[in-house]
Amino acid sequence: MNVRRILWFGVWVLSLATWFASASTSGVRPPAVPLPPARVSPLDMSMASLQSEVGRLHERLAPTIAPTRSRDLFRFQERTRRPVSRSLATRPVAEAAATTQAPAPPPPSLSLIGVAEDVTPDGVVRTAIVSGLGDVFLVKVGDTIRDRYRVGPVSGDATQIIDLTTGTSTTIALH
Repeated sequence: MNVRRILWFGVWVLSLATWFASASTSGVRPPAVPLPPARVSPLDMSMASLQSEVGRLHERLAPTIAPTRSRDLFRFQERTRRPVSRSLATRPVAEAAATTQAPAPPPPSLSLIGVAEDVTPDGVVRTAIVSGLGDVFLVKVGDTIRDRYRVGPVSGDATQIIDLTTGTSTTIALH
């Protein structure tokens, strides 16, 4: 083959490819239509206002001054003791005040969890259901709990417990 023929064949193939490429695309494009603005729902508006309020509260509640000291929970420091200055005149007064006020005994670790009523010919008999000391007790008026507490009057929503060692009485009520 000669070079001239190869060149004409190449030009012919190139023009044919250009013709097919131009025929496959159209020169007419649809006009660009702007998108309608997005509608904002009332829920989005309330959410935006809520977020702005939350942001304002965070700014308001933020600490304005950074703390100067920090506590180390894993290191203990020995406290310095202040010198105690007691005069001879105040010592007997303090000791007398300490002897007159005896510490109050702690209340019994008992709780009333229920009250049961039985109707008898003599009248209504109430049974208190008391929880505490690792057990549940069903007691009536005059019964003792672990030889330490005596049960006083039982009403519909409370009962009286008398400590036999100190003589103090405590009323426990339903919760």
